[in-house]
Amino acid sequence: MKILFVCTGNTCRSPMAQAIFLQLLGQVEQETFSPEDFQVLSAGIFTHEGLAASPEAIEAMLLKGIDISDHKSQLISDELIQSADLIITMTDNHRQYLLRGYPETNNIITLSELAQQPGEDILDPYGMGLDTYIKTAEQLENLLQKVIVKILGNYKD
Repeated sequence: MKILFVCTGNTCRSPMAQAIFLQLLGQVEQETFSPEDFQVLSAGIFTHEGLAASPEAIEAMLLKGIDISDHKSQLISDELIQSADLIITMTDNHRQYLLRGYPETNNIITLSELAQQPGEDILDPYGMGLDTYIKTAEQLENLLQKVIVKILGNYKD
């Protein structure tokens, strides 16, 4: 299963979501799946290729024991959209933007909708200081814990 997390610049929210998702996936008892069954990527809708994660995102993730210092941004592309089984956006605006560009795609959903907490956008912490990044990481982890349960409950090997 290929999962794609999408935000604006791919330097804060989506790489943090990708890293937290992978960490949570690795903590689940692996009776019906293997973490290798999942390919988890992130991309931005308005970014340049190869940007590093923001220093505050790196620091907030290190506080969770996750190192994203080697992250490099990538711009959303037709290939990423078409190859993903599930596209998870950080906000409804991101989802709407992708749906306008890819109206035939029916696998785009916000993180909050997937976690069954609709309307809870993941606010952009860019430029807001470490405390905001830590709060964003906590929000992501809370929602992603619910998403992991849902995805694994629906996952068929």
